[in-house]
Amino acid sequence: MKRVVITGIGVTAPSGCDLESFWDSLITGRNIFAESRDLPGSGILVGAIDAGKKFDGLPLHSLSPCDRNGILAVSAAQSALRHAGLDGAFENPERVAVVIGNGFGGVVCRDSEYERLYKENRRNAHPFTVVRVMASSSASWISLAFGTRGPSFVTSSAGASATQAIGTAAQLVRSGAADIAVTGGTEAPLSIGITLAWATSGIMSRRKCAPFSRYRDGILISEGAAILILESDEHASRRGAVPLAEIGGFASNVDGIGIGEPTASGMARAMCAAIADAGLCTGDISYVSAHGTGTRASDCHESEALRMVFGDRPPPVSSIKGTTGHTLGASGAIQAVATILAMARSIAPPTANFEEVDPDCNIDVIPNHPRAMPISVALSNSFALGGLNASLVIKQVHWADARPRRPDYTKNSLITQRKSGCTDTPTTPVLALRSGCLARAGQSPGESRRSWFAQRRDRRGGKRRHFCMPRSQYKRACAASIFAVWRESRATSAWRPGACKIRRPSHTTTLRKSGAVLGFTTCRRTAFAQKRRGVGLSMSPCCPCRLSGGGLHRQQQVR
Repeated sequence: MKRVVITGIGVTAPSGCDLESFWDSLITGRNIFAESRDLPGSGILVGAIDAGKKFDGLPLHSLSPCDRNGILAVSAAQSALRHAGLDGAFENPERVAVVIGNGFGGVVCRDSEYERLYKENRRNAHPFTVVRVMASSSASWISLAFGTRGPSFVTSSAGASATQAIGTAAQLVRSGAADIAVTGGTEAPLSIGITLAWATSGIMSRRKCAPFSRYRDGILISEGAAILILESDEHASRRGAVPLAEIGGFASNVDGIGIGEPTASGMARAMCAAIADAGLCTGDISYVSAHGTGTRASDCHESEALRMVFGDRPPPVSSIKGTTGHTLGASGAIQAVATILAMARSIAPPTANFEEVDPDCNIDVIPNHPRAMPISVALSNSFALGGLNASLVIKQVHWADARPRRPDYTKNSLITQRKSGCTDTPTTPVLALRSGCLARAGQSPGESRRSWFAQRRDRRGGKRRHFCMPRSQYKRACAASIFAVWRESRATSAWRPGACKIRRPSHTTTLRKSGAVLGFTTCRRTAFAQKRRGVGLSMSPCCPCRLSGGGLHRQQQVR
């Protein structure tokens, strides 16, 4: 099974439409709630994105068929792809999946169409009504906007939708069914009908959302979207991406005794299963991003479930819904983004609006002020109506895990071809990483380079010009080269028996200070001759155009 890493995140929410403003809102507890613009005088508080926010520059030719639900999803996806360095075309779109969590679909469009039909007595609806209101449209719009060709679908599980979407996408990448997954959640529930429905349900607050506080009185709904870019660790290393975090484990279940009556045992089973899926134990969890909606029953049940899993002293817990509101189908993705930012900064966001400890929620909820603390493994919970439980384990990626443990030898200078007029200079030097040196596991590029020179100095008696290539490394390089020749010969008709050969590389290389390029010489005789003439060592890397009949290059000097 492959490891699944997160290489990009994006958020579009009332608390911030970029990562920095979003994080500032989390740690300061900025109030984003105001009276509903569609229901003036009602006193119903909601979290809405600023009315002046313009969603310009989205990769859609026309936004007219797209509901607000889809616009928020595409905006967050664009930010996440840019953050991951994938804002251009995908190398293999058939290997890119899109899995989005959504609870209600296009309810804003639905309300406007009902108003046209029943209030204005129109005889016909808008021709794009169907594609606007269907819940699956958010995944479809992302696929159309960014040209993905892999699996694309929506998970709809109320407040657990986004967490289930992320877990499902991680399973696709882990199993090898996809190399990249664009996943997360989106929700635009602030239509008149849905807002009034939540207000009359008896679980919506009239003042503020105060999770785990003694005098809490309900949730506050808001709109928003968050997207994560998941990749297999091999794919991320191959393209030079630096992972932000890793999806360690995921679990989901249902254990409700009623449509609105969750149970602590079901929540505890989901958390335990996710931790076991990550191959960890409960003592490894250093922080919990709680579902924490601010309702009486849900917060009590979650607190009890945490004590069932972790004992009398659970790890620090916080809920961000006092700041972001309950974004329903997008809440799990917004929590995941907040958790990744907290890991990167080693700061746990606070539980905003906390007033007094509830005896039934006697856990450490990080009240009102952020806490500086190392977060190596975090648990993110989403518990929805109907007893739908989902938990996600997010792990910190250390430097040794974020870099490839050895370079890719499939594009080295061991492969040469005969009879070619191709003279293009390769764009990527042989065995040269982004840092310009061969980084060792667990070291930064600077530390690796210094230790590398020191070892060569010791071996050569103070000289640091050459070093020897290990025999095991040489064998792996030859094997990888032979396999690459065979694989690519199957894909091109320009190959014929005897058209390729393997050259034994020299055991001496050089690293010139000016270019910081690591190159192999083509043979020992050439290296010796060049050394006598005082010419820098040269290399003959494989042509990047070999699929179209590339061949043997003239030797290029290392500059």
